[in-house]
Amino acid sequence: MNTQNFKFILSFVFLTFFLILSSGVSGWFDGLPWSNTVETLTLIIFIPCLFIIGRHFLSTKSSVIFLATLLILKLTLHLGAPLSGWKVRVAPNLKGLENGELIKTYFTIWENDVSAILKKEWDDKKEFPIDWFIPLSEESSTTPTNIVAGTLEEKLEKLSLWMNVEGVVRLPQGTQLIVLVQGTKFEELNAVSLDGEKFSIPIVHQLAEVKELDKPPSPARSRAISGKFKYLGNNWAFHPFLVDRDGNIKSIFENGISWQDGSALDLNDGELETYLFLGKLINYGFLVFLLIWFIWSIQHLWIQKILSTPIVICSLLGAVLPWFMAYFASLLSLFRLPYPLNPQYLAISIFLAGVGILGFSYWRPEFSLDKENNLHKKVFLLFAPALLSYFTFRWWPDLEHISLWTLRDDWTTYQNFSRAIVIEGQWLQAGEPVLHTPSQYRYIVAFFHWLFGPSAFSQRFSDIWFTVGTSIILVHMAIRFGLSTFMAFLTSLLFLCVAIGDLNHIGDGLAEYAAMFFAMFAGFILFKWPTNYIRVLIAGSFATIGFWLHLDRIGVAGGMACFLINSKEGTVAFVWKNFLHAVRSNWKFFAVYLTTLGLGLLAIILRNGFVGGHFGFVSPGHPNFSGDLLWSNWYLLLTGEPWPNFPINTMLLTLVLLPGTLLGLIALIWRPRPLARFPLSISIILLGLLSPYLFLHIWGYPPRYSTQLLPLAALSLGIIFGNFSSSVGTKKRA
Repeated sequence: MNTQNFKFILSFVFLTFFLILSSGVSGWFDGLPWSNTVETLTLIIFIPCLFIIGRHFLSTKSSVIFLATLLILKLTLHLGAPLSGWKVRVAPNLKGLENGELIKTYFTIWENDVSAILKKEWDDKKEFPIDWFIPLSEESSTTPTNIVAGTLEEKLEKLSLWMNVEGVVRLPQGTQLIVLVQGTKFEELNAVSLDGEKFSIPIVHQLAEVKELDKPPSPARSRAISGKFKYLGNNWAFHPFLVDRDGNIKSIFENGISWQDGSALDLNDGELETYLFLGKLINYGFLVFLLIWFIWSIQHLWIQKILSTPIVICSLLGAVLPWFMAYFASLLSLFRLPYPLNPQYLAISIFLAGVGILGFSYWRPEFSLDKENNLHKKVFLLFAPALLSYFTFRWWPDLEHISLWTLRDDWTTYQNFSRAIVIEGQWLQAGEPVLHTPSQYRYIVAFFHWLFGPSAFSQRFSDIWFTVGTSIILVHMAIRFGLSTFMAFLTSLLFLCVAIGDLNHIGDGLAEYAAMFFAMFAGFILFKWPTNYIRVLIAGSFATIGFWLHLDRIGVAGGMACFLINSKEGTVAFVWKNFLHAVRSNWKFFAVYLTTLGLGLLAIILRNGFVGGHFGFVSPGHPNFSGDLLWSNWYLLLTGEPWPNFPINTMLLTLVLLPGTLLGLIALIWRPRPLARFPLSISIILLGLLSPYLFLHIWGYPPRYSTQLLPLAALSLGIIFGNFSSSVGTKKRA
């Protein structure tokens, strides 16, 4: 291991432990779970971006020293500082609350005796610890509270609970603690000073009531507080604050006022102020570190001529155009929304940004996209700002809030499975003794809730990263197949525009995007030469994850093995002869890869057998299996619409899927001149993808099943057009 790699690993370890450890005091980077807004955005957006554009910064000496210093400060707080916030427990009824029972939430896995830690004001019902509110249908609910039948909104409105709050406060001199609540039927909050004096904490329902309070501030600055509240209805709030003698209102979640237990009262003011100062130093210090990392990355990209003025201009164009299009659409009364919630605005903006950089490259050849090894970074720099900013805005309401998952939908089922895994500890059973929902996407949902708490923002955003990752994989594959940088860029652009504009379930909580990425990533690994057994084994593992996420993807996962072969051009007989010869020559690699997939299938069978008593892929009599050939499914896959509907709403998707797939399949048995150079491996993968759907009923959420087909069809079209343009250019030169 060289010095650079050692420093990178050291920085990565320091960074990981810094983000994991809790500082105790209130702060932006307070350790697991990463549930506050700043932590979530940093971990889901900013740090992944910095790794992509400038991971080598972590190999610098400055990075190691900076992160080591921050980690030492964080360890000091972790070991010495008291824990900020108030403990919150919720229960379905008063008896359960008084008996110490609580409803477990995603916070409970980090602190066993609480449902949440109050570290900010709760001004919305969705901010309260009610992530267990996941009704499965309109008639019933599996939640432990008195939710009645009805629509989702009616269920939420009828949701009620009892909440207990405990903690301590260190009040500044001359201030009074007051709590504003809304939506309560019963409310009580008391405090006890260190001398045993008892107080009743004033509770108000509107800020205007504060002026009517005539109780003077108590001389007792340190108190233990405890109270219980019954919430019902739809408008909930819990907002503790301080009022000084002049009537000024201040938050209790700053300057060391609210704490979880009495250990904070044992510290003198000097010690507490030191901890608070270190907490702020860590917050701002880490922001400075991220800023330095960003500036270093931009500087190096500029020096390497990966980043240029045209890319910056076109990237910003892609990010701001959706807003302008939404504004003008609103003026024309086409839509009543002043903000771009329509993803087609984003697709158009990405297309214009891509066309803009291509046009500029043609006009100014010195800025052309001619460096194959850096093309993927240029693609990321060009399109990522638009994607990340748009979807951050779109899903901003999910930050620090629960999401209302609609009734009778797959995404709601995954949320229930996630709770079974993380909160109930059903790591193997995962909500089903025998798999009826044949997808292990439940574990990805559980993973994000385990790390980021009840918010669905991180889970939704993973679809964006899976899509961006697939577009970058397409760039590498296109270059590997001999396409020019121009055609490789167009292939990626085509995929992104259609994926954003027509695949309308991105971020909805389905398994499609994750399964697509893992299958494509397996092919990407196999595609890199020279091949070795470790690489094949890793690729097989990722392909296994891909079909675990979507069991009907077993065909495309197996077909990816064809990327082990370097396809030749020629007639049908020649390419098949070359393919079979290559399989015989590389049979050991094929055996390792296919055995890995086979073990993945066997693991599912054994899991169902030992956990649920049925040794099979899914539950007996599964409704998706058909005894007849379902040719209409291919129409659904190729158009995004069920037969015989005309694909008027998915026309762009159809224009990519239909020719890209059909021409790829034709190349299996007929190779006229335009298809003579088409890779046989892609044709076999397309056939492997389509084959299972002849025997499986597919329904719901169209065009979800076309997601995996889209990158392969886009690559197929890119290769065909690339070969055609190449042959035309050769004829002209001749």
